[in-house]
Amino acid sequence: DERTGECQVDALISTMAFAMGEVNPDGPTIGSWCAAALQAINVPVLQAINSVATRAEWESSPRGLNPLDTAMNVAIPEFDGRIITVPVSFKAPQDETNNVHYYEPVEDR
Repeated sequence: DERTGECQVDALISTMAFAMGEVNPDGPTIGSWCAAALQAINVPVLQAINSVATRAEWESSPRGLNPLDTAMNVAIPEFDGRIITVPVSFKAPQDETNNVHYYEPVEDR
């Protein structure tokens, strides 16, 4: 709020699948304007996962997320202190050629 300086959000949802600052194995990521800005608003940051796999691949996998999704959407964002959630979209073919893909949202998320 511009008048009081108080934050007007209770939580922030991020779909960025990379660290927002320098990776610091001893604690939360620091040293980048992105990480500092998130720290300044002092609200939980939830990591929404946009999977590079199809929904069928994810559902049939005994491990769930593939290694790329796990690294980019779970392990790396944890360095920023983001709270990991669930996949909110999966790759899907845009047409019958299967050459062009888009992210298909999970409707109940």
